[in-house]
Amino acid sequence: MIHALLLAIVANPISIHLRVDGSGYMRFAKAAQFLYASEATLVAQDGVLQTSDGAVIIPRIHVPASCSRLDVSLDGTIRATGNDGTIEVSQIVLTMLPDNLGRNGMFKSTLHGAVMSPGEGMAGVIRTSTPKVKPSARPTTAPEEPAAGLMKIVVAASSEIDNDEMTLGDIATFTGPKARRADAQVIDLGRTPQLGSSIHFSEGFIVTRLRLAGFKPDDFEIVVPEGATVTRPTQTVTCDQLTEAAIAAIKERYDVGVDLKIDSKVPDMKIPRGDLFLSAQVGSKTDRSITVYVSAEVGGKRVGSRSLTLVPSDEAIGVKVGDQVTIRVCSNGATVEVPGKVKSAGWVGQSVSVHSDTGIDLTGKVISSNVVEVRI
Repeated sequence: MIHALLLAIVANPISIHLRVDGSGYMRFAKAAQFLYASEATLVAQDGVLQTSDGAVIIPRIHVPASCSRLDVSLDGTIRATGNDGTIEVSQIVLTMLPDNLGRNGMFKSTLHGAVMSPGEGMAGVIRTSTPKVKPSARPTTAPEEPAAGLMKIVVAASSEIDNDEMTLGDIATFTGPKARRADAQVIDLGRTPQLGSSIHFSEGFIVTRLRLAGFKPDDFEIVVPEGATVTRPTQTVTCDQLTEAAIAAIKERYDVGVDLKIDSKVPDMKIPRGDLFLSAQVGSKTDRSITVYVSAEVGGKRVGSRSLTLVPSDEAIGVKVGDQVTIRVCSNGATVEVPGKVKSAGWVGQSVSVHSDTGIDLTGKVISSNVVEVRI
């Protein structure tokens, strides 16, 4: 009986048929040469997986002696089931060869392509299937009718998406079976582009996503215009809008009697579309400038900010501590001018403290860069 069992194992070795559902290729080694294929039947010989003619898949996949079944997941993970249960033995990797896309069968390549994991980028996934058998030649009476329930997907030439994530339903229209459309519309296409930028979609990328979601090539027909793009729409907050908000905040807090301007132009802000609200917070103030922080909010969410420095538009910006000025004292129609020194800085129109040469401290309004008016 043991002899019969051994004969059965030799006559029927563990085998598995693998197919790459994507643009990548499995890599093999035979007689010191690298070979590539998108589909192959592998058998466990001498403890490793290889083709029947001795091409060993790379990296080598060792199969336990007690293995009775092999299973492969979409990401290329190979599990062996035997007397000791099921264990993970290895993982298949794929090679991208742009110069050989579409090649059938096993072939040689002198180029070293990029190595990728199944499911990564355009590489594709690993599927197990029954080997394709070439049909015998026979006359065909009529062309084969399309499969019933075919879903058609038409991708828009350009799409605008406000969300952070996008799905196939955001960029395409669908016809065909309702259930299939519903499943295809929610296929994840990743993150949307950065604000104000766009990304391009290719047919290969979308087909790969469909296949990863379980759709077979015969399930759908897809139309992707050349250069199909997705854009994240924006609105612009201009430098003038930011400046206006900053000036309003300054005048609400300080008694400024001069026109203000920004010290240097700040770049416009690109922000998401929606109801815009600008808020400004006054920061540091000197005798020559005021700093204001302006924030932009859309839908109650802060989406950007700018720091602006504002100065008086007039060259006569006011006085600073220690400046020698004329103190003009006005009382009941009479005016007396005495020299003095500034004790606190201020712009034109603001109140400052001054000390007269007669030894009196007074508070007055800045009229110019050398005159402070005190009314009694």
